[in-house]
Amino acid sequence: MNASMNEGHRERLRKRFENEGLDYFEPHEVIELLLFFVIPRGNVNHTAHALIQRFRSIRGVFHASVKELMEVDGIGPQAAFFLKLIPAVCRRYMISVEQDKFLLPLNSSERIRQYVAPHFVGRTVETLFLLCLNNSGLPISCNYISEGVANASLVDVRKIMEIVVSSNAVAVALCHNHPDGLAFPSQEDIELTERIRDLLAPVGVTLVDHLVFSGDDCVSLFDSDLYLPFPNEA
Repeated sequence: MNASMNEGHRERLRKRFENEGLDYFEPHEVIELLLFFVIPRGNVNHTAHALIQRFRSIRGVFHASVKELMEVDGIGPQAAFFLKLIPAVCRRYMISVEQDKFLLPLNSSERIRQYVAPHFVGRTVETLFLLCLNNSGLPISCNYISEGVANASLVDVRKIMEIVVSSNAVAVALCHNHPDGLAFPSQEDIELTERIRDLLAPVGVTLVDHLVFSGDDCVSLFDSDLYLPFPNEA
């Protein structure tokens, strides 16, 4: 494809997006449109096809590492960085949308799930968050704690306590994901929950729940009878 034909192809794809949005684009066309912004000249159609073939889907492309992306012909450091930026921006957008919607107290696992779920969009590593609530059950903040397996012995307890104190939270919820497995809580998840509950209780803060996410699935330890906010509760 010569330069004039390639520029005509790019312009047609842009016009399609302006007129139709992305709903009727093939996966490789979505990737191709994005690549226009970081590869301003040349034919990126082959590169877009190669990315989808290698990683099987748009999700697969966005979840690939920078190193894996750069193994595809035509993808350099700038293009790889840009492709990794997209899911991160989407995550921040979805978080903003959910935060703007919530004027009601997060007084159930389902409301907590809806509020926190966007924080896990595009994450390929197990990540732990602490949701802080005020005395009306309204969200104060959702704070990143750590990445890696949420093991009770490895979690930074001091960081959790500092966040709780600085936010004046009266209740909190732990939330983490199992990116490559089921949402079912592990024994380590239960032990972490109970440890944090027992550490927060003396300062008058209740750990109301621990939610485990995996894809579109989510399991509440409280709803599953795997955890009680108060250790002496019958």
